Amino acid sequence: MSAADEEAGQEMNEVTQEPDLLALRFLYSNTDTPRDTTEPVSSSSSGTSTTRLPAYLSALAAKPRAAPWGPGTMEQIRAELRELRDELDTLRTQHKREIKLLMNELDEEKKMRLSLQIEVEHLKKHMSK
Repeated sequence: MSAADEEAGQEMNEVTQEPDLLALRFLYSNTDTPRDTTEPVSSSSSGTSTTRLPAYLSALAAKPRAAPWGPGTMEQIRAELRELRDELDTLRTQHKREIKLLMNELDEEKKMRLSLQIEVEHLKKHMSK
């Protein structure tokens, strides 16, 4: 097998790997550590292909993932969700209050502008006489 064939085979193996393994391999390939501390890890999508990963990463790749949601975690998430909803309601109320105040201020400014316009018109009439 030539070097070009081996390289093409390795590229095909990389494409068929799981995303987590690709990310781990990418992270490892961008470090300055020596590459002689690797061991082959078989890909879960292809039983015959192997990819070189550092020993400490291959142990992580071999471990099954635990379920991220347990009864305690769900309760914590529900409590956090309640807190966030309460905070959202508080922010909505505060926002409505501020908008109402701004609308009142705008109405006052409009009234002042109108009265000034009337006064200017009155002064113009007075000056033209």
